[in-house]
Parts: sequence; C-alpha cells; structure tokens
Amino acid sequence: MSNRKYFSLLALAFFLAIVIHILFLVNGFFATSADESGRTLDAYFWITNNAQLSDVWLPFYRILLGNALLLYHDLFIVPRIISFLFGIGVLGIIVWLTNELFQKKEIAIVAALLTVIFPSRIILSVVPLTEIIFIFFILCAFTFYIRWCNTKKNLSLILASVFFGITTTIRYEGWLFAFVFLLFLLYRKFIAKELSITFTAFILICILLCSFPLYWVVDNALREGSPLYFLTKTSTNYERMPTSFLKLIWRNVASQFIVWNLLSLNILGAVAIFLISQTNSSVRQMSVLMGIPFFLVALFQLFGHTLPTHNPWRIASVWGVLLLPFTSYFVREKYFLSSKKYYSIAILFIVLCFGQTLYFARHSYFTQEEKQAGEFLEQHNLNESHQRMLIENPDWYYLNIMVASQHPKKFLFNSGFNPYEPKQLIVNTELELNKTLLQEKQIDYLVMKSPRYKNFLSQYSFIQKEKDFGEWSIYKFIKENKQ
Repeated sequence: MSNRKYFSLLALAFFLAIVIHILFLVNGFFATSADESGRTLDAYFWITNNAQLSDVWLPFYRILLGNALLLYHDLFIVPRIISFLFGIGVLGIIVWLTNELFQKKEIAIVAALLTVIFPSRIILSVVPLTEIIFIFFILCAFTFYIRWCNTKKNLSLILASVFFGITTTIRYEGWLFAFVFLLFLLYRKFIAKELSITFTAFILICILLCSFPLYWVVDNALREGSPLYFLTKTSTNYERMPTSFLKLIWRNVASQFIVWNLLSLNILGAVAIFLISQTNSSVRQMSVLMGIPFFLVALFQLFGHTLPTHNPWRIASVWGVLLLPFTSYFVREKYFLSSKKYYSIAILFIVLCFGQTLYFARHSYFTQEEKQAGEFLEQHNLNESHQRMLIENPDWYYLNIMVASQHPKKFLFNSGFNPYEPKQLIVNTELELNKTLLQEKQIDYLVMKSPRYKNFLSQYSFIQKEKDFGEWSIYKFIKENKQ
C-alpha cells in the first residue's frame, strides 16, 4: 500500500469518527448515567472550593477537568471536548500499536476502521467519564512496551512505565495493570535474567509504577483511619443494590467481555492472540499483561461483590479495545481470501457494531429537557450573587440541571445532597410552606420533579410556575416588595 493511499484512508477514518461523534451529540445523547454530571461537579467544586463530591474517585480526571474549566467555564461543553479528544487519540494510538505489532499498513487501516465503528469507543468518546482516558493511556503503555520489544531501547520501557503509572491515578483497574507489569519485569530481570536494564533504571520503573498507589493508601490511612478505606467505601456503595447470583454473573467483567465481543465479532481478536502467540514472543508477553489483570478484576468482582452500579460493559471496554489490532490481523491476514468475502464480513461488522452502539445509547440519562431547564435558570439572572435555586433531588439526575445551569453553587438541596441519605426538608409537603424560610435562604426559583411537590406548590399564590421541562417544573418565588 502506497503512503498516499495509507494516509488518505487514515484521514477518512478520523473524519468518520468525528462525524459519528457529532451525530450522537446532535441527537441528544449526553450521558449513560448520572456519573457524568457527578464527575463534572466534582472537578468544578475541587478547582473552585478545594472540595470534592467523592473521596474514593481517583484524582486524575478531577485535576484535568478542573484546570480545563479554569481556561473555559462551560460545565457541559468542556468535559465532552476532553472525552472527544481522548476518543480521537484512541484511534491514533490503535493505529500506532497495530503498526508496532505487525508492521503492515493494511492491518493498521483495518484496525483504524474497526476502531471508528467500535461501540464502546464511540459511546465513551461522547460522554464525559474516565474510561476513554484510561483506555488511551493503557494503549500508550502497551504501544511503548511493544516498541521496546522491537527495539530494546530502555527509553520505551520507561515510557511504558510512565503510562502504566498514569493509569493508576485514573481507575483502580490501572493498579492491577501496573502491579502485573511490575511483577512481570521482576520475573524477567531477577529470575529469567532476560531484562538487560540497569538497576537504577529498574528502580525508576518501580517508582513510576508504585508511587501513586502507595500515596493513596497512606493518604486513606491518615485521612480515614484505614489504608483500604477506598475499597470498603466502594463495596458499601454497591451493597445498596439488591444483588442476585444471576446479576452478579451478568455484570461481571468476564461475562460482559465475552457477550459484547462475541456480538461484535471482536472476539476474533482473542483467537488471533492465541494463534500468533505460538510464534511471536511480543504478543505472548502482551497477552499475559492483558490477561492477568482481566482475570483479577473478574475474581474481585465475583467474590468481593463489587458490581458496577450502571453500564457494566464499560469496565470490560479496555480489553475489548485492546483486542482490535488482533481482530484486524485476523480479518486481514486470515479472512482476506477474496474481495467478495472481505466485503461480506465488513458489512457484518458494521451492522453488528451499529446495533450494539444503538443499544448502549438507547437512552440518554442527561435529557434534552434537563439541559433546557438548566439553560433556562442560567438565563434568568443567575449571575446575581444573592440568588439561590432550591432543587428537589429524588434521584441523582438532578445533577444534570446543575451542570447545565453553569452555576452549581447557586443550588440548595431540598433534602440534602445524597438522594439516598435524605436530611431535613426545606419544602415539606406535610407542613405549611415556610415563606420566611425561603426569604432567609434567598431562594428565587424552585425546581421540582415529583407530582406531590408540584401539587403542593400550586396551592400558594406567591409561588408562580415559570415553565415545564419534561418531568421537571420550575417555579418562581414571588417576594414581597420592601417599603
């Protein structure tokens, strides 16, 4: 394949990725859960108040998004720009990794096109979560490791360690990748005697891989009295969910990986890894570094009951993306027997991936109505420092309105921040509405979702309905003019 054709096809892949991304946003797909808004507000409160919404979320995303919001204050757009950039970055790194593995432009092009239509990459590039950033850095780490396997230049091994180290600050799965990588290097250096790097360089690698996990454990011990507080707190959150044995199995990373990669035919990559690793030591090593963390996560989820609270497919997505270069190899090298056969499997891939993507994006948990409600509040004098909004919080999706309003500090929670740990009500439907309390708290607008609150407020002449936005209604508190 000529360079001109190669780069033209790459440009087409990037163009298609951008078009698909825009189509999802234009059609109102903004979130897969309330976590997107929670992560955004966590970063916003950290950068403005040195506060945070969760003490178990790792800090990388908080720091990245918080500083980005200092550059441009838009709580809706900025997080989605970050996800988009990393999503496009994943496409570029997949091409690089495929070239390092196989040194064939044709396979790299197939990998690029498969990555463009791969369901989890599309969804995670649209919504502002940590997964697409985690996937990007995991891919960088494996790319530099394979480059080191090819060149034996120690700088590549150190860079692989840098990127594995970064993943430990993004998601806890990164700790397992880094731990397995370190054990693998220890084995190769001190037992197999295959690693020809200096002791100083090895110590540097250990520091890069272990520094943050050690800091986080010590910080939890000093701050919360338990080095594993983050683990027990996470387990406690999951215990709120009723868990059957079937749900435990279905939500496990192993089940999610097998099911979704079977349905997209990406499981062919696992077949390719098995076949190639018989003769290719680099692929064999990569399969170990991919596989052991996968099995550890599956075991932790099964025996620790650490189920994802939503969208369990996203945990398995990193391993699905790592399969893409190998699926591309299988399609190009093992299946490219005739153009007619090749076109048939290409069409099958597109149909299956398109169907799976639509399933993942079947409902946006940040609705157009919530976005419009927030924008309405932003437009109605929210810039005045004394104004406050009282918002009902029957579930976590009230966070979406706070994000869309661009002024989350203006909000008061009717029953406390956490919907599942209610506190004393400001507006209580069983008592007379306290007009004086509303004035003391400088409340100008009330944002309600439940019919009982809406019916309750409609009784009072000093509460005026402004507008309905789907399930949400916005009311204005008519204050008495001071004489």
